[in-house]
Amino acid sequence: MFDPTRTDEAMVSRKFVSQFHKGVGDTVVVDLPTRRSCRPGGLGSGWRIHRPRLTARIVGVGSSPWFSDQPGRKGGVVLSPDMVARYPANTMGDPHDPKNTVYNNAIVRLRVARRQYRSCART
Repeated sequence: MFDPTRTDEAMVSRKFVSQFHKGVGDTVVVDLPTRRSCRPGGLGSGWRIHRPRLTARIVGVGSSPWFSDQPGRKGGVVLSPDMVARYPANTMGDPHDPKNTVYNNAIVRLRVARRQYRSCART
């Protein structure tokens, strides 16, 4: 798993590894879409994917219920949370635009503290 505080790390899917012959330790160039392409209607005007251009080191290969290989696709890359945080307009679009349909998903593990109860039963 990538370090969520690192901008230069990414995870890839198994199919990505087989299609592009890149795995853990290799680097991948990530071309983010322009801010304009991330606006509502931006996709219809054609994606302009050429800035910013970032290099990320592949630190993991895997899948999850939200990240898996799709039929007919060549595999995927998961950007670190820090990369998304540093380039929000290029990854998530404008969060204040009511027409923005991009959303984040998360899996959260909750830990419940156990309490011990004593019985005060009378005999």
